[in-house]
Formats: sequence, structure tokens, C-alpha cells
Amino acid sequence: MAVLTLQAHTAAPRHECTRRAADAIQAAGGFVTDVRQFSNAALMLRFEVPATALPAMGAGLAAAGVGLDAVSESALADRALSGGEVDGTLHLRFYHGEPDLRIPTPAVPG
Repeated sequence: MAVLTLQAHTAAPRHECTRRAADAIQAAGGFVTDVRQFSNAALMLRFEVPATALPAMGAGLAAAGVGLDAVSESALADRALSGGEVDGTLHLRFYHGEPDLRIPTPAVPG
């Protein structure tokens, strides 16, 4: 089964919004299995959730201030009907006035 990919945006504070998005996934009976941060402008949460809980997860994300794009909302509704477990990713873009966060990449020997 293909991975459900959700695109979202928010103007909420990054740390608080990330916690609230993870809480929305867990409240729907799902699990966050991985988090990848890309500077302070973007973040990816990988999750697993029962398909029947996708509408509750979508409502929880909206309540957390996470705005899904129209394609993601449609995909969320379609997959809710499929049954079983859903593997997915939530790509979250942050809109704020903070300067770019520099994360040093460790040198790899060899």
C-alpha cells in the first residue's frame, strides 16, 4: 500500500505546533515513528494510524493550527475508507520571521 503523504502549513510557533501535531496523531490512535527537521522552516513526521481514525486525526491537526492543503484533505478522506493501517508522512512548512536555523552536518571520515 502506498504511503499517505500530507502537505500542511502553519504560522504557529514551531516547537508548540510540532508537539500538538504529534498529539493529534496519538489521540487518533496512531504513532509517530520518525521526525525529520529541515532547518526551522520545514519538518516531516512519519506516522502510522488506523484508516478509520484518519478523520479524527485531520480534525485534531486542524485544531492544532495545522492547515492541510486541498489535495491532502482529499487524500485523507479517500484513505479513511480503505480500512487497515495507514503509513503516512506529514510535511509541515512553518511561516515565521525567524532567521534560518543552521544545523551543522558532521564530517564523515573516509
